[in-house]
Amino acid sequence: MRTRLILLILFLTGLLVYAQPFRKEVLAGLVCDLDGKPIEGITIVARGSYWQDIYVAHTNSSGLFELSLPAGQPYTLYFYSKRGDYVPAYIKIRELLEKTFIKVKLVPGAVVYVKGKLYSFSEDTPAEYLSIAIKVTSGTKLKKSAVSGNFTEYGNYPPEVQTVFRILNLSPVSVHIPAYSKVKISIRGVWKKVVEGKIVETTETISVEIPPLSQGGAVELKISSLSLEKALKEAQEYLNKVNQSLLEAESRGFYLEVERRDLAKCSVLLEAATKDLEKERYLSVFAYLRQIRVMCSNIESFLKEAYREASRSAPFIVVLTSLISTALALYLTEKKSTQVTLYTCTYVLILLLFYIAYPGMRICSLETLIASLILAPIIFIVVKLFPLIFREKPSPRGIALMSAVVAVFSMAKRNLRRRKLLAGLAIVSTASMVWAILVLTSYASIKGVVREIQPYSPSYTGVLVRNVQAVRVGEALYRVPSFIPREVVSMIESEQGLLEVYVRYSSIFTQEPLTRIESTKTSKEIYGALALSPEEAEVIGFTEVVSRGRLPIGEREVALPDVLAEELAVDVKSRVMIFGKYFTVCGILNSKRLSLFRDLDNRVVYPLKTYVHEYQEKVSVFLAPVKPDELVVISVKVADELGLEPVSLLLKVRKEKLESLTEKLAYLGLNLWYTVGNKVYRAEYGNVLEVKGGLSALIPVVIVVLNIFIIFISAVYQRRQEVVILSSVGVNPTHITMIFIAEALVLGIIASGIGYVLSVASYKVMAGLQAGLQVRQKVSAVWGIASIVVALTVAALGALYPAYKSAFIVVPSMLRRFRLESEVKRGVYEIPIPLKIPEGLIEDFIKFAEKWLNKSSRGAEVISDVLATEEEVVEGGKMRRIIFTYEYPDGMIRARTTNELEVFLPRGEKFWHLRLKCLPVRFSFPADAAYATTRLVRKLVLEWSSRVKIKLEEL
Repeated sequence: MRTRLILLILFLTGLLVYAQPFRKEVLAGLVCDLDGKPIEGITIVARGSYWQDIYVAHTNSSGLFELSLPAGQPYTLYFYSKRGDYVPAYIKIRELLEKTFIKVKLVPGAVVYVKGKLYSFSEDTPAEYLSIAIKVTSGTKLKKSAVSGNFTEYGNYPPEVQTVFRILNLSPVSVHIPAYSKVKISIRGVWKKVVEGKIVETTETISVEIPPLSQGGAVELKISSLSLEKALKEAQEYLNKVNQSLLEAESRGFYLEVERRDLAKCSVLLEAATKDLEKERYLSVFAYLRQIRVMCSNIESFLKEAYREASRSAPFIVVLTSLISTALALYLTEKKSTQVTLYTCTYVLILLLFYIAYPGMRICSLETLIASLILAPIIFIVVKLFPLIFREKPSPRGIALMSAVVAVFSMAKRNLRRRKLLAGLAIVSTASMVWAILVLTSYASIKGVVREIQPYSPSYTGVLVRNVQAVRVGEALYRVPSFIPREVVSMIESEQGLLEVYVRYSSIFTQEPLTRIESTKTSKEIYGALALSPEEAEVIGFTEVVSRGRLPIGEREVALPDVLAEELAVDVKSRVMIFGKYFTVCGILNSKRLSLFRDLDNRVVYPLKTYVHEYQEKVSVFLAPVKPDELVVISVKVADELGLEPVSLLLKVRKEKLESLTEKLAYLGLNLWYTVGNKVYRAEYGNVLEVKGGLSALIPVVIVVLNIFIIFISAVYQRRQEVVILSSVGVNPTHITMIFIAEALVLGIIASGIGYVLSVASYKVMAGLQAGLQVRQKVSAVWGIASIVVALTVAALGALYPAYKSAFIVVPSMLRRFRLESEVKRGVYEIPIPLKIPEGLIEDFIKFAEKWLNKSSRGAEVISDVLATEEEVVEGGKMRRIIFTYEYPDGMIRARTTNELEVFLPRGEKFWHLRLKCLPVRFSFPADAAYATTRLVRKLVLEWSSRVKIKLEEL
């Protein structure tokens, strides 16, 4: 009710206002020049308080004008000459209450036509807004106040200035200046950007001195040339600044060959831009300037990152030096005094090398560096004390984990020292790999041209240029081809190295029909229009879509899809009306082929349409290609006359110009698809992951993996007897594998340190020799960590299979790993032995076991009463037994066990199984006595397995 009452009051108020009689008053005046001479033909525009309150009058031969205006409101009067021979002026009247007469004097003027766009070296696009101000330096001064004055501001910014010129129907870039006066024109370009949700303005100003012009005179001011000339100077200054930064960085020890190459390329681009400016190819100049700015910005970003990373990484370099020195000292000698001396000497020498070759050592703060130098030797101390701190007592069932780790690495170190040649080869090859990865490769994220291979084959060869933009339709965001500006088309057509240029026109997308097509029987709404030349159609294979006739060439020709032609009941040579004119149907297109036809970017060639779909009271809006019965194909000439804009260009480019041209166009924000061989590539401006030597680094990695594999696999077979001895003394397969893996890890640690030191020194050497290797220097501590990780990984991968193989020289099956899993029945321990004996080798095993047990009594250990029984037939199979007594020292007593080793062949199987029955007779602990006897049998089994391994493999 309240809302209705308010609406009724507003309605009645409007009626009352409308019903009131408007009283009008006459505003008259005289317009003359500075000498008082009346001026004929001056246009007077009176603007009231409302947008529609605009009244126009003109002065007669006596310079008089008269306006009848509604009274009671303020007005602003504008005075200007369409001839351009007077400077426009304005007068503000606070309130018109009675007949008023005014006299206005205009300043004789001339016109400066501002042509072109304002470019800036620091911006990616030309200025969208221009603010133009004039200042008289000598001659007739212009006056301006809040009440009256002359026009001194032009352009389309700020908005209130643009509004005035729209009302007056004047060009905002036609600047009126006083005649016979020297004037300074300041043109300010304005860019608006959204940064973190806020609109941020940036500006660029150029100033031009205009010499005195006669009254009514005119001159053109090409701001494109002026702004680009200023931008070229700024680009040269930027190049000089970056060059100074490079010189300073090189003096600090940075290796900057890639940056030097990019800077040299920028100089070449600057020369090309200067030449294009002389030819008035302004857009081409701007493209070169953008390339220069992006490349120099990349250089500056890399330098900042390099300084920051080098400074942060210096303490880690000191720690890494201590780690390398520790590894070398502990590897080369066992004498503690010699280890300390060797560590100190190596630590000092490597630090000295890093100070000479690594820039971070000179950049890092002195306090941080000194603290790192003092604390780094703690690594050596910790490594030396580690075995003492974590020493653990062995248990009856084996040694503890940390003790095993210490023992394994100690054995690995000694084994490597005994085999100096093999260890040396492995270290050299792994260090070479680390050096190759760190020196011969580089990775950087930069701004530039992204080139990506497409997952489809090309339908033709050439370069397709599009302007793909993000468009929101409904709730979805689409990336669709948009119009290509005409000036871009003109620039591309004038590029060197082009063989052919084909321009395609099309509508983009619309929800409303473009036109109607009418035949003698019916009519149909058209939502899409396409125009391409017959030459382009021949190149891209579009002629295969034509089923009858040909594509349009003339001014009044059109080709229709067959479904549309059938609906209109027309055929080739029929006449139809579209765009208000009669056209002759020159060709019929196959609708199915048209729908399946794809361009080089894998899109359809015809335009899109906005569809509105309603489902269950929900409305969705989306983009999709127009239907064939809503499309017409016209000639390029007709498309140009109808105002259709270019949507793509097809270029035939010389091979040597392909990369430079695509790069230049990509920097203008265009999207390109081009063919190389039988592959399609897409190029556009964006973030690029620059990889140099990435694939080549895989070669040394593979070589090193294979080299370590060969070294360790040969070492495994050379050390066969050593493995047997280790197994005989109780070392299980896991520990044997750990020894070989530990050897590989020791090699990796030493090699990674040596490789990293050499890689850091190599940059200094290459800079001195001017080798010109095109890689970016790796100064971050992350690469030091990566070198260790890569070396350890590669060494471990190379040694993994040999280490696994070594564990089964005497234990060839995973099922034969010994575990003390026993059952106790009436004091007798029954322990399964993980060994399967082929049926044909049972006699060999019985004879070997009987002989081995009789000869294995050593010192305090006594094996007696050895007896091997004949084969017995028992329930479920066959049985052989080996009976013996085992005595050994156990603290203050001699432990004694009576044992029976059963060898059983189940019915239907081909392998004999073993089981030990152990009866402890005298013992400290019965389980320990059973465990000791099991170890004895384990030695027996392992030695027999080693002896008959070849026979087992043959079987």
